[in-house]
Amino acid sequence: MKKKWKNKLLKYGLLGILLIALGAAGFLGYYRLARIQGVISSYEINEELKEKSNSYKAVIYTQNRAFKNEVINELKNNLVDENIYIQVEPIEEIAENKIKD
Repeated sequence: MKKKWKNKLLKYGLLGILLIALGAAGFLGYYRLARIQGVISSYEINEELKEKSNSYKAVIYTQNRAFKNEVINELKNNLVDENIYIQVEPIEEIAENKIKD
């Protein structure tokens, strides 16, 4: 065994493979943490239309991310004067809600 460790090519090759594996694991860990999406709180757009029978109703399931929040805010600004009731829910609750409701 000692004879194999005296071989510099084998020693540096194993050390290189170990460093590459650790670097890849670190990169994947950082990438995963950077892409985590938060949970939003439920809220409603045009809540006064909730009980009206002639209004359109929709549910949006989303996550807390800057781009997604911008899209929802733009949608909210455009639909203020429309006859549409929208309920915004976190995506984690999609299995708990009934589609017919």
